[in-house]
Amino acid sequence: MQIPDIKKRLPIMSVLAHYGIKPDKNDHIKCPFHKDDKPSCKIYTETNTYNCFGCGKTGDVIQFIQDKENCSKHEALKKAAELAGEQTNNTDVMGIASKRAAEAENFAELFNRQKEGLPRSPKAQEYLRNRCLEQLQEVGYNSGVNWKKLKQCITFPLKDKNGNIVSLYGRRITESNGHNVEFGKHYYTANRKGLYPNNPTKETETLIITEAIIDCASLQLVINNEQLAMKGISVLTAYGTNGLTAEHIEAIKQLKNLQEIIFFFDGDIAGKEGIIKSTEKLQHLKCKITAVPTPDGEDVNSMFITYGKEAILQLIDERQPAVKTQSVGSRTQCLASPKEAATEVQPQCLASPLKTDTPNKIIHETPTARYIIKGSLPKTFDRMLVSLDVQHLETAIKYRCRLDLYEEKQTRKEAREASEKLDLRSDLVENDLSELTDLLEEYRDNQLQQTTEENSNDKALNIAEQTKYKAYLQKENLIQNLNELIGQSGIVGE
Repeated sequence: MQIPDIKKRLPIMSVLAHYGIKPDKNDHIKCPFHKDDKPSCKIYTETNTYNCFGCGKTGDVIQFIQDKENCSKHEALKKAAELAGEQTNNTDVMGIASKRAAEAENFAELFNRQKEGLPRSPKAQEYLRNRCLEQLQEVGYNSGVNWKKLKQCITFPLKDKNGNIVSLYGRRITESNGHNVEFGKHYYTANRKGLYPNNPTKETETLIITEAIIDCASLQLVINNEQLAMKGISVLTAYGTNGLTAEHIEAIKQLKNLQEIIFFFDGDIAGKEGIIKSTEKLQHLKCKITAVPTPDGEDVNSMFITYGKEAILQLIDERQPAVKTQSVGSRTQCLASPKEAATEVQPQCLASPLKTDTPNKIIHETPTARYIIKGSLPKTFDRMLVSLDVQHLETAIKYRCRLDLYEEKQTRKEAREASEKLDLRSDLVENDLSELTDLLEEYRDNQLQQTTEENSNDKALNIAEQTKYKAYLQKENLIQNLNELIGQSGIVGE
């Protein structure tokens, strides 16, 4: 057994119990390493560590055994491995319950007490308000006073196919004992089972699957507010990007009327890859599988907080096939995952040899000379009138002129005169000017196209703008409000 495995399987409370030491209600013990009249050694069950404020002894479970036994590190590891072997592999991430104790938990009763405790916790209520989840009905809060697991967590029930609460999920919302290593993390009770919010009903035709429970809770509020549940729409959460379990898949297989599965995962690489992995697990089903194009850096809850239910519903309407395919000969080939696509060698566009870094100064350099265009190019396509400097590469001597590059006679004449002054071959200068004309045409076309796109009136609105404008257009007395705004602008008359 490796050291990390020992630390993971051996709760510090089990070590204390082995030595007959029982912490008080504040998780303090009388320090066994010095004469201690009153408890001065703090036990941190979250991090599986201890710290004595009297003698300064501190460490993890292995260090505690070493200090208690007054032995070597190797001997302490052997003792810790023995103790860890006596523990089950199903120790709760937030407590010390054995498998047998976990099975004995009455999760329905626990959750009911946590629901009753929610109104007594200002921090829990503030957290829900900040998440726009204050309207949720099935949510609780566990302070940790009466139940040591999932402490200081907002709690959600996980249910079996009969609707019974069979385990709990907790989201830590406060710091613990000055140590914030656990803040904001996700926890489940031992032997996690059950689904959130429940098994989809057999009438489900469209199933929306989210990445996290908080996202699913947000989506529930949207669905309920819009009364979409009556249209055969259900929601379900996976337990992370890789958290589509056998229990999820079995529940989905039972949906005989299912026509579409919609994945609404986070807008990041992990979320996009999670959709691909989950789609592979469900590809045997005879239904359409689509994915919501969640914006980068956003998730369901963040969109719900910032933009409201309209933005959520709009994104769902814009869903696309979960895994796009493309035809390759007679075969159909799946496109690469987001990470693979990011690392693929993309076709390279040849860069223009023109140097355009400095505004109103375009430079083109050839083995013959350096050509400098000063000022802006004409925006009409029937001429290419420019102010041109032809500069010798070694002496930096310049020949200056103003010419229309579309006039061949004038161009040939200026090429000869520049060649005479700079002692260059006139045919090479003339060829350079011909090449320069082509490059300037291409550059001008690109600039004009970019300007046209920037000035286009068909700019796409972002989600926030769309939501804002839709909300305004749905207000009562719209025409009257518009007339008032027109009057405030100073416009008069019919």
